[in-house]
This record gives sequence, structure tokens and C-alpha cells, in this order.
Amino acid sequence: MTPAERALAASIRQTFSSAYEALTSVENVSHHRGDPNDPDFQEEYDDACEGLAHSVEKLFRDIKLLAERLGAPATAVDITRVTPSHDEASDFTISNEGDFTSKHIRAAYNFFQSLDALTDGKDVTGLTILETILDSTPKIVTAFKLEPKNEKGVQDAMAQALRFAFPDVVREFPISKNLKVYKPDFGVRSLHAAVEYKFIDSAIEAKKSLDDTYTDMKGYGGTFEWRHFYAVYYMTDTFFTQRDVTAEYKLVNAGRNWTPLVVVGKGAREKKLVSAPLRRPIKRRPTST
Repeated sequence: MTPAERALAASIRQTFSSAYEALTSVENVSHHRGDPNDPDFQEEYDDACEGLAHSVEKLFRDIKLLAERLGAPATAVDITRVTPSHDEASDFTISNEGDFTSKHIRAAYNFFQSLDALTDGKDVTGLTILETILDSTPKIVTAFKLEPKNEKGVQDAMAQALRFAFPDVVREFPISKNLKVYKPDFGVRSLHAAVEYKFIDSAIEAKKSLDDTYTDMKGYGGTFEWRHFYAVYYMTDTFFTQRDVTAEYKLVNAGRNWTPLVVVGKGAREKKLVSAPLRRPIKRRPTST
């Protein structure tokens, strides 16, 4: 891969970040708008939409150029076919949860994801190594002679293991949204990969862990700095299998950039001791003689 193609791919990644920032600006202006007829509001809103349109147009233009340089003419044709006009480029939709999304950014991401693997073989190899380490979580926990009682117990062991392969591991780094800050358990900056662990010690926790992951999917998305996500379900018993959770992800249309990993290892949550209620001593009446 030539340096020019790598530089173009890096520029596209930056444009994705700019596009998401522009979409956030549109969302912020919309949430804090006053009178729609106010010329100041209209100007601010138009500027935000113009910034979004500019970023989206640049995404499609540069991704098409990258496809042509990488010898993928069919992909370039497909990109041309779905490239939005300037007026369409600022279109957005609002989900039932109130999140602003752009189908054009999503389409551009899908095109770029397939081309990005061709521009950096190290990224694919690094992700493979990361997945192997995450799959080996039970062995690593055993090697450290641990019997974890919660997620932190697993996380502490994995933090040490991951740093053997990836010196740029970070823990609980922030992903900021409009009203809330989300913090994945781990991140590997060089791979743009984030990891979330779920410690599961009961059937009830097993079901809850999936609901928590769906919340994570919404919170962690929307940033191109982190674009590969792993949910590791560390179970103390086989409450569900890899096949079960893979099927569940398909059923809820989970993002393709989310990979579930089911592992079974040692550990158990500490049982809370329930003290018996104090009882007053029974006073016996004296017996009459």
C-alpha cells in the first residue's frame, strides 16, 4: 500500500470525526432552539446543516477516490450511485430515543470499512491478537490464580495481560455525548478498539447483561476514533452459549462493528450475609404454688 493511500485513509477517518461533530452541532442547535422564525436561530441552524453537508460530501468524494486507487472500480460505481446531493447531504433522522442519526454517514462508513482493511494489514492482525487474548480470559484469570467476585476482578487481570501485547491500552476512557459520558472498560488506541466486560453469575444477570450491552451500543457509537467494539460475557456457568448470543445480536440488528465473546471461567459473587432479626427474650410469668 502506498503512503499516499494510507494518508488518504487517515484523512477519511478524520473526516468521519468531523461529520459526527457536525451532526452533534445540528442536534445541539435543534435542542436549544428558540423561535424558529428568529433569524439568529435560522442562521445558526443553517450553518450547522451546511457543516454536516460539507463533511458528508467530502466523505463520499474521498472514499470513492480511495476505492479507485485500490483497484475496486465496482465499489467506486456503487459509491457514485448512492452519493447524496448537496441538499440531501445534511439530512438526518431522529430515533425513538431522541438520537440524531445520518443514513449518509452510515452508508459511507459501510463502504470505508471494507476498504480500510486493505489499507492497513496491521489493523486486521492486531484485532485478531486482541480477540485471541479476550477469548483466553478464563486461562489468564487462572494463570493469575484468581477467583474473581465481580467485573473488576476480571478487568484487573486482563489489564495486565493486554499490556503485554498492546502498550497503548487505556482503562475507562470517556466517550462524551450531549448529556452523558460513557466509559468502556478498556480501549486499545492503535486498533481503535473498545472492550466491555460483563460478569455473569446467574441466569438473571445473563439476561440483564444483554440489555446493558444494547445501552452500550447506543452510547459508544458516533465516534470514529473507536470503531471496533467487543462485549465479553464472563460467566461462572453456561447460562448461554456463543451461538445463543450471536443469534441474539442478529435478531436485534446489532451493529456489525460489535463482536460478542462468551467465555466461562472461575469465580462467584460474594454472598451477602443476612443477619437474623434480634428477638426480645421471652419473659416468663412466675408460676403460682
